[in-house]
Amino acid sequence: MTRALILLYMLALVPAAAAGDDFLYCTTCHGADGNGNRAIRAPKIAGMEPWYVEAQLAAFRAGWRGTDPADAPGHEMRPVAAVLANDATVARAAAYVAAFAPGAARPIRQGPPVRRLLTSCVGPWRPGSSPCWARPS
Repeated sequence: MTRALILLYMLALVPAAAAGDDFLYCTTCHGADGNGNRAIRAPKIAGMEPWYVEAQLAAFRAGWRGTDPADAPGHEMRPVAAVLANDATVARAAAYVAAFAPGAARPIRQGPPVRRLLTSCVGPWRPGSSPCWARPS
């Protein structure tokens, strides 16, 4: 419920933010440095090429993206792109996004080695002793 209220508030600000060339609004969801926001599933936009950003914004504006019922982040992005006045504004937005420097990759949390995982499931293989693993051939 809280997320929906925040989204409605942010969408109410979209026309005002996008009316000029104030693309600072992008940082509301994508983060101050454009490296995304996991909490609201906003992807990293830092480091994207301007041509790609332009193509994606055009797809949102045309209704090719953000219409699938399963695409919740697309539903949030579509009204943002829709208020961009014209192709020139889209190009300026893409240039703004291109200025973000990509952050360092986040480290991947290491899990237990695969062998240990398999052993915990199947144990050392003995005929007839493997309830969750197919018999090796």
